[in-house]
Amino acid sequence: MANKEHLDILKKGVLEWNRWKEENHPITPDLQEANLQRTSLKGIDFSWTNLRGANLSWAELGKANFRGADLREAKLVGADFNSANLSWANLRGVDFNGVFLGNAVLQRAYLQGANFQQTSLKNVDFHGAYIDSVDFSNAILKGAKNLTVEQLGKTDTLYKAKMDKTLQEDIKEIYAHLLKKTGTPGRKRK
Repeated sequence: MANKEHLDILKKGVLEWNRWKEENHPITPDLQEANLQRTSLKGIDFSWTNLRGANLSWAELGKANFRGADLREAKLVGADFNSANLSWANLRGVDFNGVFLGNAVLQRAYLQGANFQQTSLKNVDFHGAYIDSVDFSNAILKGAKNLTVEQLGKTDTLYKAKMDKTLQEDIKEIYAHLLKKTGTPGRKRK
């Protein structure tokens, strides 16, 4: 359950939240299970914030800072993370199906078991991201930065994923089974 004091500060708006966050730097804000759906939180500083189980569906989160945040079990349907910083974030098992993540930073993010089906990941920076058992079926990976064949080799599937030609050719040569409908056996999705 979210900390009521932290929620009250957030209700005052992005500027007030960011000011409070900067002044109280050692505090780890707790917004666990908070209902933030359909809110405009562009440019908010959610770095190192507990957002586990929070509802961010249809939220505007462009240029937000989620560095080191815990987003496990968060609801993200229709959320817009354009140019958001998700480096070092805990995104294990998160369902990004249909979420817009264009130009986002996922450097060193923990993506194990995440679902990126039908997700726009155009120009996303994956430098050092921990990718394992991820579903990239029908995802848009065009222009992805620092995304290696080795990282993609640990995914569940790349079925119908749209990616740069060179990367696709390398995958086809080494991990062709990932481009097929069944992909590799991985954990079952609910």
